[in-house]
Amino acid sequence: MKHPRVIAAAPIHNREYALKPYLKALMKTSADSRVFLANNCNENTLDMLDLVGNVHIFNDVKSAEERHVGNRIKSLAILRNRLLEIVFDHYNADYMFSVDSDIVVYPEIIEDLLKYEKDIVSCLVYNDLTSHRTTPNHAHIGNIMSVNAKGVFAHMKSVPSNTLVKVGMTGAVYLISKKVYEAGVRYTPNRQGEDCGFALQSIEKGFKQYCYTKLLRHIMTRACLTEEEKKEC
Repeated sequence: MKHPRVIAAAPIHNREYALKPYLKALMKTSADSRVFLANNCNENTLDMLDLVGNVHIFNDVKSAEERHVGNRIKSLAILRNRLLEIVFDHYNADYMFSVDSDIVVYPEIIEDLLKYEKDIVSCLVYNDLTSHRTTPNHAHIGNIMSVNAKGVFAHMKSVPSNTLVKVGMTGAVYLISKKVYEAGVRYTPNRQGEDCGFALQSIEKGFKQYCYTKLLRHIMTRACLTEEEKKEC
């Protein structure tokens, strides 16, 4: 059986302190290529991306509407939809491995997600962890949510570890199959985030979302860096 073509992709908007561990980890995966949509990045960020082999930079976001200011959710929906077009139309990938630029993955992550043979499947990240606190607090604000019949999402507060669970929405770090793209599923503005708009469309088109609940590092702030990483900044 032919191994599917997987392209890692993310919109990038500076945050250089997280990029070094992010890129270092991403390069160790089996992704066939990496595509970054550079969104009004400064020279330091672009220089860091240029140092990584096999990287394609699309620094063509020009309108104020698409920047990470103002209507951020609408901007991200536009950027993520551009990445879908680039990955599936230009690079003819079987899967897009969408990885936000503050997530630290592990080398076998693509193989682990592919083995479930799902059209949309993620790993788990939380927003409430630092280098000093490695377990989530009671808030459990992460990248998986349930959804009710009215299309309202709520964070899933308790899930078993290292297993596959069905979710209403996921994001941050996940595989999306070409079948989802070809069915017309796209990111759209939603008051709870562009990932929720994507989830609602996927549900309408008959796709289910899953999460392999292996916990990954989320470098939301400098406090999430290890001491060694802080020295390298």
